[in-house]
Amino acid sequence: MLRSVEIEGSGMAAQACAALLRRFGWDVNVPGLGKPAVQYLVINSLTKGLFEEIFEIPAPSIYEISRRLVGHYHISEITSVKEPAFVIATNLLERLPAFGKIRERWGPAAWRIFAGALPPEGVLISPGTRKGWIFEGHCRAEEYCRSAIFESLPEGWLFWAPVSPSAGFIQMVVPFSPEDPAKLCHDLAKHARLIHGKNIAIGNLLAGPFHCSAAIHSRLAGDNWIASGTSALRFDPVSGDGTGTSLRSAILACAALRATAQFPPELCLQYYRTRLHAAFQKHLQSCEALYQQAGLAELCEEESRYLRQTDHQEKPVAGPAFRLENYTLVAT
Repeated sequence: MLRSVEIEGSGMAAQACAALLRRFGWDVNVPGLGKPAVQYLVINSLTKGLFEEIFEIPAPSIYEISRRLVGHYHISEITSVKEPAFVIATNLLERLPAFGKIRERWGPAAWRIFAGALPPEGVLISPGTRKGWIFEGHCRAEEYCRSAIFESLPEGWLFWAPVSPSAGFIQMVVPFSPEDPAKLCHDLAKHARLIHGKNIAIGNLLAGPFHCSAAIHSRLAGDNWIASGTSALRFDPVSGDGTGTSLRSAILACAALRATAQFPPELCLQYYRTRLHAAFQKHLQSCEALYQQAGLAELCEEESRYLRQTDHQEKPVAGPAFRLENYTLVAT
């Protein structure tokens, strides 16, 4: 059963892996689905296009955001950018055709993909300590009912995304664990200019705490297994590209597995590791710039130190180099 795989996970990356490998004729087994960690995902136009390309259906968007507002506590100017974004309700993901043929566990598969579940070897390495919480939000200002808002404060940052003309959610990210997250969120909002009580009311806690610092798995792949999605690489939500990262890692993981039928597996897995390490470095550099711009450089100090002191370059393995072309690894 060289073209068989078992997928451990229930999020976007797991579903993308199931969809892609089924498309290319693999026998796919998904032992079970878990409850999504959050109720909503906010994706940009590029990620929406990638989603529709992978699943071959329209993205199940429930609401469209037309602009992004950015405010920093140490800068008087508010930045407004016309930037469409789309809200997806995660309970709709269960209807995706990728999981239309879930079966009971059948014998050992040739490969296992960990996309949400922890792989059997290695650990997630995260140089940061930030944590996040998500609260219900109620829009009181009509001008914000189609606006996503990022606002930095001395203690951390707040993010607002509407999911309807009157409701949405607020994410709070700070580098410590408060005794009362709801109280802290209300306190931060009192000093905010955009995400303020007169504009957006804070409701009940929906989720949290969860880690909000970037992370990468120490091994990423091993004998007959590969990590994808948040099991492989977790992006800081400040980047706004977590879902896109999960989809791209799923594309690359599936391409690497399929390539093992033609090339030595270690070469394919090494290419996968190298690409993800490069993406992680680029992400840390981007976050460092974003936090400095927001007046929160100390929040990414550990990541900056990690970036300067750690050599992420993978040792080359003798054999052909690859490029990704139409979901397939091609030797160059």
